[in-house]
Amino acid sequence: MQGPIRSAMSILNVQLTRHVALIASDTAGRLQDGGSSDWSKLHYLAHANTVIAGRGERLLLFNVLAQSSFANGVQDFDTLLFGMQKRVDSVLTTYLGIADKAVLHPGLTEVAVVGWSAYRGRMTAFLYRMNPVSDTVAISEINPSLLAPNGGWEDVDAPEDSAAMVELARDQVRHTRETFGPDAVIGGRLVIAELTRSGVSIATVGSLD
Repeated sequence: MQGPIRSAMSILNVQLTRHVALIASDTAGRLQDGGSSDWSKLHYLAHANTVIAGRGERLLLFNVLAQSSFANGVQDFDTLLFGMQKRVDSVLTTYLGIADKAVLHPGLTEVAVVGWSAYRGRMTAFLYRMNPVSDTVAISEINPSLLAPNGGWEDVDAPEDSAAMVELARDQVRHTRETFGPDAVIGGRLVIAELTRSGVSIATVGSLD
């Protein structure tokens, strides 16, 4: 498939400590006709006590979520993670098979998978970066944080609570709109998940616009 990659500009933030993970995403979405909508980009898989959140192409994120939610043999984060690369590869391959026929535009997509790893004895997260143009999936461990989009804030303090996460997200929205223009697909409301070994709390904590 040819063509430029659209920037994946919405928010995907992850902050890990040994026992707690904070995950945040915005709700801003862009429809095929150019209209705007609110979407949930952060989801909790209760049977695996795992949060999956992403940014980029909604079709790719949707199918990663579907395959992960109904995968066989998944009991927890570790068993979900075991087959994750195969699932993501399959989703990207299927997307490439229909994208040209459906007149879809290639877009970089990032998906974070976050949960308590009994094997490691701590909160663990991995980022899967799908590139439809090069037909590649890059995998990296998130340790201890991911701030996306990142405006070059190498020295920024990672958010340790919901209030700090909201403040950071508003900075991300402001910086992205200054860089890409006021119509950049970022903002809406901020959704934050606080994940522990025993469960999760998820809240919509405020407007970013």
